[in-house]
Amino acid sequence: WTQTHYAMTGLDAIHASFGLEWWQTIVAATVGLRLVAIPLTIFSMRNAAKLGQLKPKLDVLMEKANAINVKTEEGMRAHARLRTQMFKMYSDNNCNPVYSLVPIMAQLPVFVFMFSALQAMSSHKTGHPWHGFEAGGISWFTDLSVPDPYYLLPVGASASFLVTTVLQDPTMVASQEQARM
Repeated sequence: WTQTHYAMTGLDAIHASFGLEWWQTIVAATVGLRLVAIPLTIFSMRNAAKLGQLKPKLDVLMEKANAINVKTEEGMRAHARLRTQMFKMYSDNNCNPVYSLVPIMAQLPVFVFMFSALQAMSSHKTGHPWHGFEAGGISWFTDLSVPDPYYLLPVGASASFLVTTVLQDPTMVASQEQARM
């Protein structure tokens, strides 16, 4: 059993337990996984806000660090002191740039396994569609075992990912505005 099989079993259990159509099962599983990820997203957003508050002080340290000649022994020590100050600022404010990656790194494997499960269930890997996948869709994609002929689902998913990413990272907008100046 692989993680993909666990995802397939989970989707099948949701489908069978609640009597949902397959498209409803996929939406319910996605919404459920997103709801479970909300605490991670909130953690990341709080971290980004703290980093945004520290940015002016960090910029001053970076200017000092860039002005140091690290090819000399004294320059290396001065650079190390600045780095220590920067890490102390992170520690004192309970934030770190790496913390912003936590939600992405936690959600990525889950959604990769869900994607793999849906791909396998639509017959790409098993050789035949999962029971009910041929008629479990809605609107223009009634057959879930074939690709979306109009590419509306992949384009919509990509657009929602882009919007979510931009809204989730408030420092991205500020850095883009700075880059334009």
